[in-house]
Amino acid sequence: MREMLHELAVHQIELELQNEELRAAQADLDVLRARYFDLYDMAPVGYCTLSEQGMVLEANLTAATLLGVDRGALVKQPVSRFIFKEDQDIYYKHRQRLFKTGDPQQCELRMVKPDGSTFWVYLQAVASQDEEGAPSCRIALSDISGRKRAEKELRANEEKFFRLFESMMDGFVSVSMDGAFLECNEVYLSMLGYSRAELARLTYLDITPEKWHAFEDDIVQNSILKRGYSDVYQKEYRRKDGSVFPVELRTVLIRDERGNPAGMWGIIRDITEQKLTEQKVLNLNLELEAQVAERTSALQGTIVELKTQISERRRLEREVLKISDYEQSRIGRDLHDDACQGLAGIAVLAEVVSRDLDGKNPQAAAKVLRFSGLARSSLDAIRRLAAGLVPVKIEQRGLDWALRDLADETSSRNHVRCVFTNRGPITISDSGVAVQLFRIVQEAVSNSLRHGRAQNIAIVLDGANGTASLVIRDDGVGLPRRRKSDGLGLHTMLYRAKMLGGSLEVRRSAKGGTVVACSFPEMEFHHGKEKTNN
Repeated sequence: MREMLHELAVHQIELELQNEELRAAQADLDVLRARYFDLYDMAPVGYCTLSEQGMVLEANLTAATLLGVDRGALVKQPVSRFIFKEDQDIYYKHRQRLFKTGDPQQCELRMVKPDGSTFWVYLQAVASQDEEGAPSCRIALSDISGRKRAEKELRANEEKFFRLFESMMDGFVSVSMDGAFLECNEVYLSMLGYSRAELARLTYLDITPEKWHAFEDDIVQNSILKRGYSDVYQKEYRRKDGSVFPVELRTVLIRDERGNPAGMWGIIRDITEQKLTEQKVLNLNLELEAQVAERTSALQGTIVELKTQISERRRLEREVLKISDYEQSRIGRDLHDDACQGLAGIAVLAEVVSRDLDGKNPQAAAKVLRFSGLARSSLDAIRRLAAGLVPVKIEQRGLDWALRDLADETSSRNHVRCVFTNRGPITISDSGVAVQLFRIVQEAVSNSLRHGRAQNIAIVLDGANGTASLVIRDDGVGLPRRRKSDGLGLHTMLYRAKMLGGSLEVRRSAKGGTVVACSFPEMEFHHGKEKTNN
């Protein structure tokens, strides 16, 4: 009996130990179940357990939130109630395959919330059994609405790109790095005359004449691979029928996700019409240049003829001036040699006759003597006229002395103030130049007296920076603001200035009067004390 009691006590102790272990295991199991349910409810994916008929047996919080209902209201509801009407057939076939094959199934469909809003889910299902061994399944629902929107936008962009791709007026093509054609638009196919299948069997070198291969390889190596694109360049293509035509293109490098070269995009334009237009323009330019050359040749002939005529006219004008100067000198000499001597003889003879008549007829003697005085006055006038016509003083004493004498004589004869100033002084060694300058001054002074009614006349000879100037300035009435035409005297002065390689300007002075300025290259001069006649 004691042994039995002892065995029972030992057995009781063992049972208590086992019971303690079971209670500890149950506690651990409760902890694990709580942890499982936490993970199950808080999972980012919706989980549901469905019966073979599609009734919801169990669902986590995420599934209830995803479907927009309370978890308690979701249980024992057919899941098909939440399937979008147009996608019911997808779900039916999905469930049928799952229970028939027992293999995991996946599909994408739209589900509907109680408020009528729809959303896309990725549905994964695996076959299982409930506690009683009846067929069931577990499904996972992932909201893929964002991905579907992105895919829709992507398809829209692809469609937009495709329309743009096909509507381009230029050819658009992509090739692999070994030159094989990958994709192109209809314009490119039409340009070359190939079908898409025929082009897929070729490389871009096959449609490029051999003379361009090295050129294009250099562009690929030194432009496209180095900087990712090429500049616009021109080459030629060969069509399917063998004809060659010019194109203009630009190429851009395509890189893969690792940044390695994966291919190239090219935009190609047929420039046949452009080249024809350029050739037409070139031909027109050549034709125009030929016409211009022909016209230029004709004009050059005309210019040569005009220059010849101008030279001849200038020669004739020089001859006219030369003859004019010669005739003036001759007339001056004739007046001096003939008229002056005749008048001098008349004056002497009249004086002799006056003395003879003085004792016999004093009145007649006085008249004859008065006649002698008139003769001598005429003699003085003719001598002055002869001196003006014959520039002997210039040849003998120089321009400076001649202009100084002209100023003194103008002052005394016309009761005006005429002053000559030689700044430098300027010495003109060429008597021919000196004569022309003297004639210009002589004509200008004459105009100041006759037309300007001047009371003060200044004659200035000056030189600086390789140019000499001769200026005649008066205080007369000045030039009229509107002149009908220039007189012969002005034309003569202008031509004399041109003969010296200079220019002549006649203008109104700001202070009144007239300014005649002749500029000419300095012939020969030296600097010295300024000389002015008083």
